Amino acid sequence: SNELTKKYKRGAVLVGYHFFHKIPKSLYLPKVYRDQIKQTYVNAKIPFKIKKKKNNLKIPKHIFLTYEFNPPSNIAAIRVDRYGKDFKHKFLLLVSQLRAKHCDMIYVDISLEKIPQINKVVKIMNKRGFFYSGIMFLCHEKEDYLRLQLKHSDKVGSKNYVCYSDFCKTLSEFIVNDEKRI
Repeated sequence: SNELTKKYKRGAVLVGYHFFHKIPKSLYLPKVYRDQIKQTYVNAKIPFKIKKKKNNLKIPKHIFLTYEFNPPSNIAAIRVDRYGKDFKHKFLLLVSQLRAKHCDMIYVDISLEKIPQINKVVKIMNKRGFFYSGIMFLCHEKEDYLRLQLKHSDKVGSKNYVCYSDFCKTLSEFIVNDEKRI
């Protein structure tokens, strides 16, 4: 019974969580979202340190991409746990398959704990229209992920959501501005 129920387009309620067990995290942060991610962790009062990328890092031969498609909600989510050979090609192929399913939204969850090449991964996705969505704490196997989003329908609104905190309002402004940047 909020203002979203009167809208034709899909909407969302942005929800915050209070963590009782705060596990310190070691994270790879993409340059383009570094400040926003740091602020999110500070706001959630979760201790973290930034991992340093090693200069002599060898690119793995294998990548790890999976996806889930939820027909009732018409939303898909791709999970990226490792960057490797032919990542761009395989990622774009997967996105094409999900576009063919006519998903309203396609999300990508990128491991903040496992991918030293996170700047390359985010750059590939930004060039394809994916923009910031948020941090998914303890999302997969108790690890944190950066979530990017791609609107693939005109039924998804950009202003039909409800915020319940000042941080949420700041975050929503960041998301709107990132979508414009993309």
